[in-house]
Amino acid sequence: MHLATYSDHLQYGSVVRSGPNRLVFNTATAVHDIYANARVNKGHSYSYVSRSGNPSMWSTLDREAHHRKRKLVGPVVSERCGRLAVDIVGLLAFGYPLNTQTEDTNKLVPEYFPSPFAFRPGRWLAHEHEMDQEREVRVTTRRAFQPFLLGDRGWAGKAMAYLELSMALAKTIWYFDFERVPGEAGKAGEGIPGSDGWRGRRDEFQLYDGVVVSHDGPNLVFKTRGRYWEDMEASEAR
Repeated sequence: MHLATYSDHLQYGSVVRSGPNRLVFNTATAVHDIYANARVNKGHSYSYVSRSGNPSMWSTLDREAHHRKRKLVGPVVSERCGRLAVDIVGLLAFGYPLNTQTEDTNKLVPEYFPSPFAFRPGRWLAHEHEMDQEREVRVTTRRAFQPFLLGDRGWAGKAMAYLELSMALAKTIWYFDFERVPGEAGKAGEGIPGSDGWRGRRDEFQLYDGVVVSHDGPNLVFKTRGRYWEDMEASEAR
């Protein structure tokens, strides 16, 4: 769906009518105007996604009821939260516990994301010799990137999610070197030349969207970096 929508925007512009009563916008201004607008409510389809049968914070359509639920969740999902907060949020927001204490169990628009198909993680970072134009691009990119949405319907645990993702990523890169698995297994999830639409690029990881995304691969081999792993074991022992 996201690739078909991307193609429609390339052909018809930043506003596309995808149905008799449905418009799809592709600008950062529209994202903020829509999701930060108190007059805009969620669609009725969200009322069917509750696993417990009771409205959760995610599926509640009534704005006052949603506000009450979010008010309960907000204080416990700050940067100081850990796994306990994840369990609490899972129960309050989705209606069922995640039990993390006990169980182990976008295509991008060049206007906002220059070279959108290039792997450029540095696009998000400021640097010492940053020019005014580079800073403007970075600010615009961050404004357009809203993975957790915004406004009163934005994900209440965004700060906690960024904290845990940042820690996990930083520790993975610090303690391990990794590379693609050799052979055919290492190609899992990549684009196939000649495929329809935008799925023909080799070395481009393919995502398939729904309410969330699914994927195949990537298959990677991890190796410890030097003796840094000893620090990890020491910290776990404390």
